[in-house]
Amino acid sequence: MNSKNNIKPNFKIFWDGLEDSGHTFNTLDWYKKYAEEMIPYFSKRDIVLDCGCGSGEMITSAAKYFNKIIGVDFSQSMLDKAKQIIKLNNVDNIELLCANFTEIDEYSNQKVNGIYNNGVLQYIHFDETLIFLEKAKRQLIDGGEIIFFNVPNIKYLDLYGLRVFHSDERVNPINLLKKHVRLSKDIIKEKIKNKNYIYDAGIGYWYSEEDFRELAKLSGLKVEISASKFLHYAYRMHAKFTIL
Repeated sequence: MNSKNNIKPNFKIFWDGLEDSGHTFNTLDWYKKYAEEMIPYFSKRDIVLDCGCGSGEMITSAAKYFNKIIGVDFSQSMLDKAKQIIKLNNVDNIELLCANFTEIDEYSNQKVNGIYNNGVLQYIHFDETLIFLEKAKRQLIDGGEIIFFNVPNIKYLDLYGLRVFHSDERVNPINLLKKHVRLSKDIIKEKIKNKNYIYDAGIGYWYSEEDFRELAKLSGLKVEISASKFLHYAYRMHAKFTIL
């Protein structure tokens, strides 16, 4: 759904009890690649916050690049899994906190070089993101940055729904048209059953580049937007916010 939609699923209930994000391409080898992609976005690598660290694959893969990472998540089951992964990989520079990461002013008691999350903004609508940015910028050391990695770009919503990004094969226009017809019928059926139904391709909130420019203006920050380097995430983008 559009990032400004005010319908808010209860993601806390959804994540409680889970130990895995369920994302495609979520092996440790892939998380190492994601971490390598992420690192150049940081100007300094002393202390960073991973807001929405989940079951710990990303934070464990990124740990070697920083002096310290503080991981925050509101799912205790995910954090318990993260502790196992951290211990298994003999990583000793990670601190974990159980909290709602959007309430950064309540759990963060020190300034950090960077604040980021990966594949998390799809669970946070526009207004929550704005509040988070306004709070988070006060936690930054001079020259720090707030970075949202792998955010679904709404201009690719329809293509994602047609599973264009799920295959390595060349796109066939005829097959695409057939998929479009089937998808349109499915959406109509859902709307008949539930008048409040909003199609989101099972992702959650989709952001636009204009959303990020507006968020930057409202929060007094500047933003740089870039695309994911991996083809299977070509429908996602990164947004780096810095203080003016």
